[in-house]
Amino acid sequence: MHPESDTTVQLSGRDGLLSLVPAVLGYHPEESAVLITMTGPNRRIGPVIRVNLPTTEMLDSPGGAATATAMMAQSFNHDATRHVDEVALIIYTDRLDQFDPQPLARVVGLVQSLLDVIIVRNSPHEVPDELTVANLAHGRRVLADREQLTQSVQYRPGVDPSPLLAQLDTVIGRDALISRIVRNQDPDDVAELLTAAQGTPDTDPRSADLCSVLAAIAYRHGDGTLSQVAIDRVLRINPGHSLAHLMLAAMNAGLTPRRSGRPPHPITTALGPRSRRLPRGSRPVAVRIIGRCACGRSDRQPI
Repeated sequence: MHPESDTTVQLSGRDGLLSLVPAVLGYHPEESAVLITMTGPNRRIGPVIRVNLPTTEMLDSPGGAATATAMMAQSFNHDATRHVDEVALIIYTDRLDQFDPQPLARVVGLVQSLLDVIIVRNSPHEVPDELTVANLAHGRRVLADREQLTQSVQYRPGVDPSPLLAQLDTVIGRDALISRIVRNQDPDDVAELLTAAQGTPDTDPRSADLCSVLAAIAYRHGDGTLSQVAIDRVLRINPGHSLAHLMLAAMNAGLTPRRSGRPPHPITTALGPRSRRLPRGSRPVAVRIIGRCACGRSDRQPI
């Protein structure tokens, strides 16, 4: 077991929310809608959910905008309603002349207590040094975009094969490995599994099971985005992989890591006492960096 450590980082208002998103997702989102969920009087961060904005073709089709709004709202409401008291909605886009975020905000606001709606362009937002250091201490860094995250779980020639492969010759061995890692609760396990995935080609019969272990442990550690891209690789190798489909079902059902134990991700956040809106740049955002507590994250792919 590893001891918890508490640090408080003071952020401010909307800029604080914008700097939090890439630290939690692990990359800078583009053409995305991101829902930040909050619970309790101190606005502790819960699931952070990202969906792609609809394509231009879909928006131009008859009824496409309404359909896209309904699908995005369904993703948000399905995952978030069980876990949160308030939400903030952030729209990342360079297509404000094509995508109107107000219908989505209205639909979300019917189900959730909507704290704020923020609309920004796709350019990256600076992550405070304290959050960067916390991520690096847990083997994570903020990447430029989701494609870089996808590439991070792919095979890289020249990376040495991992000794973990010896435990993946059978399903029983795979499940025993997951059980051992869960008991250890070591945040370095994610980095070790990621390196193992990079050293294992798709042609290795154990590669799908290895990436499924990475997906399960990443999700346990609160990293739903990494879990999703690991599952994508599993299903590319073996479309019928049972554990990968089980993980997808858990994420689609909004099952958060906290429901199966305390997830060891470094970042939890409190936005301070509730109010109906978050003034621009005025309200402090207290970010607690805790070695063994996580925000659950979901990452939805294109509509």
